[in-house]
Order: sequence, then C-alpha cells, then structure tokens
Amino acid sequence: MKRIDFKTLLKEIDRYLKYLHADESVIFKTYKRDRYILIRATVNNTFEVIEHGFNNQTYQGSYAEVKKLLHASVQVEFPRSNMAWMQYYKNTVKNKSNEGRQKSLF
Repeated sequence: MKRIDFKTLLKEIDRYLKYLHADESVIFKTYKRDRYILIRATVNNTFEVIEHGFNNQTYQGSYAEVKKLLHASVQVEFPRSNMAWMQYYKNTVKNKSNEGRQKSLF
C-alpha cells in the first residue's frame, strides 16, 4: 500500500478515474484503515464505487457522475484525515470462482 497525503487525495482519485480500464480497481483507506472507498472500472466506461465506513453504499455511473459523488464521499469518509492509504488492483473479479489467477477484492 502506498501512503498519500490528504491534500493530493482528490487529485489521485481523479487521475485513477481517467486511466482505469475494465476490471481494474483502486482502494483508498483512512490512515487507521477502518473506512475505505473502492473504485472499480467496469465495461463501457462505467465505474462501481463501494463506500464503507460512515455510509455503507454502492453506486455506479459514468465518469462525471462518479466524480461528483466521490468528492462528496471523501469529505464524509475522511473528515479529519491527514494521510490515506492507496492500493491499485489489476484483474479484479467479484467472486473467486471465476478464475484462480485473478485477484479478488470481494
């Protein structure tokens, strides 16, 4: 996991939203690692976002829709954070039964 400064968190989120391809994901966790926001790219340039912490919700949408919701979610999930953790995953799938060689986040 890579530790990032909170000042650059929104820039990192925007950068990953632009460059994630299908079945790639990135997770941003609080410094204590008890809350997180997971962004997973799906087909047709849509994204699935899982927010776990104060608000436990999942939403999907295009780049513009997700970007607006993510900026609001960061303020809720990371209210007093100075540092965050970030990890990138490639070839993520929802369940382990699909293929053994792919990483699973769920």
